[in-house]
Amino acid sequence: MRSLLGRLYLRAWRSWGGPGEAPPAHTPPRPAGPLSGGRRPRVLVVTPYSIHPAIHGGAVRISNLIRQMSTFAEVWLLVLGEATDDETTREAYEPLCRRVLFHPISRGAARRGDPWGLMPPSPSPYSDPAVSRRISDLVDAHGLDVVQLEFAELGAHVRRRDGAKTILVEHDLCFETQRRQRSLDIGHRFDATGSLGVDALDDIRQERFELRACTAADQVHCMSDRDRRILASRLTDAAHLRVIPNGVDTEVYHPGPAADRRGVLFFGSFPHLPNLDAFEYLVEEIWPDIRRRTPDARLTVAGARPPAAVLDHDGRDGIRVVGEVDQAAPLYRDHRVLLVPLRSGSGTRLKILEALASGLPVVSTSLGAEGLELSNPPELTAADTPAAMAEAVTALLAADDGEIQSIGERGRSLVTASYDWMGIGERVRSALEELVAVEPSRGELRAAAPEPPARDDDPDLSVVVVARTGQDLGPELAAALEAPAKDRTCEAVVVHCGSPTDAVARWRARGFRVVSVEGADAEQAPMLNAGAAAARGRILVFTAADAIPAGDDWLKLITAPFDHDRAPAAVQGGITHQLEDGIPAHDPDFTRERRRWKHERGGIAFDLANAAMPKAVWEAFPFPPDAAVAMAWQHTAADHGMLIIPCHAAAVRFVRAAEFADVFKGALDDGRAMRRFGVRPTLGDLADDLRHPMPALTADGEPAPPHPDYPQKDFAVARALGLFLGARFPGR
Repeated sequence: MRSLLGRLYLRAWRSWGGPGEAPPAHTPPRPAGPLSGGRRPRVLVVTPYSIHPAIHGGAVRISNLIRQMSTFAEVWLLVLGEATDDETTREAYEPLCRRVLFHPISRGAARRGDPWGLMPPSPSPYSDPAVSRRISDLVDAHGLDVVQLEFAELGAHVRRRDGAKTILVEHDLCFETQRRQRSLDIGHRFDATGSLGVDALDDIRQERFELRACTAADQVHCMSDRDRRILASRLTDAAHLRVIPNGVDTEVYHPGPAADRRGVLFFGSFPHLPNLDAFEYLVEEIWPDIRRRTPDARLTVAGARPPAAVLDHDGRDGIRVVGEVDQAAPLYRDHRVLLVPLRSGSGTRLKILEALASGLPVVSTSLGAEGLELSNPPELTAADTPAAMAEAVTALLAADDGEIQSIGERGRSLVTASYDWMGIGERVRSALEELVAVEPSRGELRAAAPEPPARDDDPDLSVVVVARTGQDLGPELAAALEAPAKDRTCEAVVVHCGSPTDAVARWRARGFRVVSVEGADAEQAPMLNAGAAAARGRILVFTAADAIPAGDDWLKLITAPFDHDRAPAAVQGGITHQLEDGIPAHDPDFTRERRRWKHERGGIAFDLANAAMPKAVWEAFPFPPDAAVAMAWQHTAADHGMLIIPCHAAAVRFVRAAEFADVFKGALDDGRAMRRFGVRPTLGDLADDLRHPMPALTADGEPAPPHPDYPQKDFAVARALGLFLGARFPGR
């Protein structure tokens, strides 16, 4: 039995690929026209780590390349992490990005993304399927051209998305880093085995995961030609690998006077375990030798989040621990040599480029300097034993100022020629040109995205009206759209699929904007997203073509909450239904399952037949391509702590004739949607619903006596049965 389970586990592991499906063989991208030939490409940059402040190498790279990309692309930034919003990050990147968005990673994310425990430890915390859904929703709603996934940890989200290419950025080769760290027993020494795995099998799983993600991506960006060659030797097709190296801002990092330089500098973000190991190696095996050779030598230790084991060295043996610094450039200018005693890790080191740009000579291990085509002493001295490193550092400390100045000038010229961020930005531009053929429009659904810059004539309010096949706008709604809310400028955006041409002509004659969606059976979500994308207003109101506003102040009431300082994420207006005029309206939420749903979500069952939200909220959370789009959106809103408030006074009603079969089918669909969100009614719930028929309502929403022509019990049975069967039993 144990052997059988082992074989089954091994088979599952071999077939598991991290990305949602086994990728097809890679097809090299076709050359595209220049980016200047159409609109700017829309690139979604996704990072699993905070990038503000830029206290680690990955953050430095991402922030600088976003700055470069903003000159030729429209950048959307999605930051994963613990918070639903980070005001400082948003303020730092909003001048460069179209939108700065956040997605929280919960404690249960790893279990949801890897229920069988087959994924290697490093990417597991970021494998939540909700992240993939969020990315896909943003791509579909905003017509994004490229999804750029930073770090191999996001490899689980490399997948085919309609209309969008995927770039995976290999900041380092994780499988190589993991093996190197295990060879030094770094995980156990620093109590970090959870992120590294526990044995060699985790190394194999990490390599398999990473290579499958690289195979599935349309393009892979490597830090050096060395990294590219290693990946190419393990992939069946390496045509999509591109070298986009790390770089340095040569204006920020520049030399200072050699006469002002004193001592040795160690720099590294300490949450990155290779830096912690390098510090331990330095103080135990290298620094004592340097002090023997040069007793007055001084060492400055800088880097984010130094642990107690590092802080304990402050003030001992000529060591000063300064920890995290706001600006690294002055430190490079103030010291005489940068020491990089790295023994693990991969990729390339930005600190070496920053030091050389600052005219600071570098002494590094061969591993620390790998990937940089600069290993030409004395600018960058490679030494792989403690004695050799101590000798090289001592020689630089003893050198005269003129020699240090000369070394610094040569080092800066090397970096400026090959590693300036501006030149690297051009490499990114070329990579996008190969990947994306940008045209002025990618179809009617996406023609209006993204929102153009605000203009003086942009309205404050946009009413998005969905007209399904063959529908025209009712006279009451059309009149309400022509008499908008007081003190607000308003536009109407009518989204239709297959409406009569004479109706479309009437809408345009009234001054309404018209968005046509192809397909006679277009789903609700793409229609809503198309209308929202075309809207120019700060506030969006959603409704249907056959809605009948309850009063002249409908728009004023439903949008009033957004004028408060603590505005909600959305407002839900009141909705009632009638089978025909003159018959009391009915309450579709009479069943216990619907009451539970409302109770768990603040007393609101969200419905886009009468709802409003700021456009910025929709941009961050567009409507998912789901049959139960409103329910799915409300579920997402709850996960992100967004507030939806009711406004019963801003009501609309619908007069829709229906037969028993129509009510049953609609309830069945609702039940199937509720099943996805954990709703499981019991037979007792069904019996209770059948004992309490669907109540009739007055125009004010109060209970009303049954109408003799209103088949109340029949429709109660149809709705209760449909919800029960849909929620309890799977089906299409």
